[in-house]
Amino acid sequence: MEEVESSQGKFSTGMVPFLLVSFLFLNFSYGSISLLLLGSLVTVIWPLTLVSMVAVGIVFYRYSAISVFGATQSTLWFLIVSVFSLLAAGSFYDISFDGQTYHQEAIIQLSGGWNPYQDKVVNLFTVPVEPLHAAINYYPKAPWIIASSYDLFFGDIETGKASFWLVCASAFSVTYTVSRDHLRLPGPASILLALITIANPIAISQSFSYYIDGHVYYLLVISFVCLYAGAKESTAWDTYVLFFMTTSLLVNMKVPAVAFSGFFILAFILYSLFALFRGGNRQIIKSTVLFSAGGILSLVLMGFHPYVSNTINTGNPFFAVLGDDRIIETSPQRPVDFEGLSQTEMFFQSIFSTSANPPWGSSKSSELKIPFTISWPAEVKAFQSSDLRTGGFGPIFSGVLVIALIFSVIVALQTGQLREWMATSGLSALLLLSSLMHPEAWWARYVPQFYLIPVIFLIFILRQLNRQQGQIMGSRMGGLLMVSILMGCLLVNAVLAASSYYPFVAQQTASIKRQMDTLKAAYQIEERTYEVFFGAFRSNHRRFERENLPFYELSQVESKYCGRVSGIPKSNAFVCDDRSVFLADGATLCGTAALMGNWTDLDEGQRKLMLERRSCVELEKGVTAILGLRFPTVSLVVLKTLDGMEVKLWTSNESIYPPPD
Repeated sequence: MEEVESSQGKFSTGMVPFLLVSFLFLNFSYGSISLLLLGSLVTVIWPLTLVSMVAVGIVFYRYSAISVFGATQSTLWFLIVSVFSLLAAGSFYDISFDGQTYHQEAIIQLSGGWNPYQDKVVNLFTVPVEPLHAAINYYPKAPWIIASSYDLFFGDIETGKASFWLVCASAFSVTYTVSRDHLRLPGPASILLALITIANPIAISQSFSYYIDGHVYYLLVISFVCLYAGAKESTAWDTYVLFFMTTSLLVNMKVPAVAFSGFFILAFILYSLFALFRGGNRQIIKSTVLFSAGGILSLVLMGFHPYVSNTINTGNPFFAVLGDDRIIETSPQRPVDFEGLSQTEMFFQSIFSTSANPPWGSSKSSELKIPFTISWPAEVKAFQSSDLRTGGFGPIFSGVLVIALIFSVIVALQTGQLREWMATSGLSALLLLSSLMHPEAWWARYVPQFYLIPVIFLIFILRQLNRQQGQIMGSRMGGLLMVSILMGCLLVNAVLAASSYYPFVAQQTASIKRQMDTLKAAYQIEERTYEVFFGAFRSNHRRFERENLPFYELSQVESKYCGRVSGIPKSNAFVCDDRSVFLADGATLCGTAALMGNWTDLDEGQRKLMLERRSCVELEKGVTAILGLRFPTVSLVVLKTLDGMEVKLWTSNESIYPPPD
């Protein structure tokens, strides 16, 4: 990657993250403009964003000190990451609960013409899931707008998951840049530190899903690096622009991110005042003003919907998400033994518990464990889920946290760098406080930034090791051993999560593909309309549409009358194999009565005659209708009354399922 310090000595965060974040920021901006001016999202948003990157690259090259070689190298990295992210996202299905329920459904609605700035989503689901239904209206829309641009252009909703890999690569790049060019760590150490930083098990277990906690984590990492650069004596313009774009995306990803961003900007302001009081450089005034302005503009301008619009309409910028009018209650998601515990007690009990999913897993309660012990293989398999309730930072994270603190204290005492250790501990305290701000901080994915605490202590140790030329505790061996242990444990922690999640996603994707191939093969032998119950997983209908398989969506009542079913992997949805469907009392059924013989034995003229001799009946109370045989255009329906009388009707498929009166 390119050198990022200009000839004037101004610290830059680099061209690669600037290009990657710019792509997402412009994509979201173009989508918002399209909704405001055109009333819906349009197909050209994604290619327009890509073309705009040419101008972004030219501007960066023109107004920074980067060389032609560096700019070319950065552009190639941007293209490589973009292509990889697209291929990776499109190759695997999102098998997560939230992803298949409301995330993908919101994307589908946006792709279908829904304008969240003007209308609310209604009648989404055949199963009552009102909290999820309503959440789509009130949650921030950036991840969905970006994903919808991919969906509209590529015709595949799975490709929208590419945004995860773009922010992941951005976080890796800025961490590597600040490690190599400011912290002055050796190249291999900088690469390992950047790899460890992005290897948060929360992000790993969401990387092929539409969960967005990984996005929040990586965007926070980028923000931290920008704030760190802003505290230096001279900061390049691109750092401030990157901060604005990152914060704009961050606050429009998830509501708690607003509190996180505001908290860290406020901390920077307080730090700058303290630095000025101590006679520090005046460059920090410029950084404070620009970072504060960037944060305000991100919220008020880019976050007009939902924050400003909610304030105007309801008086609460976080309407339906936080406050007395919240519509999704998370307390039932807690392990049962958390009852009566304080927020802080729940948080630390979760950190030092086994990696599991109480109360929905095999156990209803959390289970405390000794650090570095692993319940094999249950704890590793737990990371097949994208939203672990306890131990969500990794199977050995609690142990890593303990030794990171111990090692840092030893190094501080050995080197005499107590003041720098106090500063490092202060940063860790800020991460802890920002985590405890969240009322459900015990749920690791809600506070992904807490993962950075051992990483910050690792940076402190690396800096001292670099300054002392490896001489800690009287020899090179002691310092290298501590760094190796800490880095190794953090990497093992990530590998344990990844070794479970990625094979599982690949396995489930293969299972879904086999099921769709089987349905396609059956359709080629006998054309039919598949009856499918999607329930809350309604977005799965995209799989049928992509394979051009006709389907009818069963209601919850109708689904109860399926004899044999084929479940759709990792969901409550299923295909009704026996094609037997129940019609509710009171429905109006139009068909042709008293048909003699089998429909397949009639010639075209006879079939036309029968369809013309149509009549409509209203199903009285106690009368049921069972669909027996189904053909491409018509089906045989048998009406059954309470006294056992049966009437057979041939109906056109278009009129079998009218809504109840």
